[in-house]
Formats: sequence, C-alpha cells, structure tokens
Amino acid sequence: IERSILAMNNKEAEAIMFVEERMPHERESLMNSIRSITAEAIPFTELLPEELPADERARLIREYYGRKTEALDELMACYDNSRK
Repeated sequence: IERSILAMNNKEAEAIMFVEERMPHERESLMNSIRSITAEAIPFTELLPEELPADERARLIREYYGRKTEALDELMACYDNSRK
C-alpha cells in the first residue's frame, strides 16, 4: 500500500522537476494540472470502510494511486516526445 502512495509521490516530484526545468513558460498551467491529479481533500485510504478485507483494500489503493501515477506520466508525455 505504502509503495503505491510513495510511487505516486515520487512521480509527482518528478513531474514538478520536469516542469521547473523544461517547461517554465507553462509552469502555472502545468502545476495546476499536477495538483488536480494528486490533490486529495481526504486521503483515499481514509475513505475506505474499515470492514473492507485487507486484500481488497490493498488492491483498491494500488489501483487508485496507480491511475494517478499513470496520469502524471501521460501529462509529462504530452510535453516530452522522449517519453512516448
């Protein structure tokens, strides 16, 4: 579970560095896009019912944060042909 969240956090940091280094002219727009992908008013893990079996909980968390990580990859790929 923590690996999924850590992977998304690492990808978020990578995306921010990418924007800062290679896309400074579009910084505000891209930072808003990154935040829209990663921001959570309430962490997903806290939204899951406690009675959910551990294996199902882990699967849902992996999928949720995996999709966020993929979305960050796709965002960066839109601006970097070497990622396609």
